Amino acid sequence: MADYHDGELAVQHRAGLRDPAAGSLRAIRDAVPDAAAVFLARQPMIVIGAADASGRLWSTLLTGEPGFLGVPDPRTLTIGALPAADDPLGAVLREAGTRIGMIAIEPATRRRIRLNGTSSPEADGVRIALDQVIGNCPKYLQKRDHILLPPDRGGRRTAVRRGAELTTVQQLTLATSDSFFIATASPDGDADASHRGGNPG
Repeated sequence: MADYHDGELAVQHRAGLRDPAAGSLRAIRDAVPDAAAVFLARQPMIVIGAADASGRLWSTLLTGEPGFLGVPDPRTLTIGALPAADDPLGAVLREAGTRIGMIAIEPATRRRIRLNGTSSPEADGVRIALDQVIGNCPKYLQKRDHILLPPDRGGRRTAVRRGAELTTVQQLTLATSDSFFIATASPDGDADASHRGGNPG
């Protein structure tokens, strides 16, 4: 199987970042190795990529106390969290059969793992039947510590704004960022979540 599906290659081409290794083969498994299960169990966050009901691609961040990601068997991942109802992926992750891609990153060690599969909702989260488990190299990952803030206890929530273009503030944020997450999909609908990083801008 190729390193990147057509959607990922198109994003790389538009950004002028075509990966020289795109033609090589990568070790893609259909099950979570024991060491990866231990890695996932200690993570406080995972990025999910999927398409909404209109086919638009989104990535969103889910967080929880370490242990909120579970591997009950090598072909299954459980996530003990859901996006907010007004998140673009909030509704589709509450339905069965959503094709999703995920990436779990441990910034302090620059380790990451990508997983792809089909989700089904659970009372307090999502269960994913895994198709692909992919170890990734640490290139372009910024080393940093993760700080878990206490949950917001009734504080003010920022209003959700939707638009067809990025605002000036959003553009500035992106231009000065050293890490970014994107969602892509193959023509068959297989979703993927990826990390892009490097020097700011």
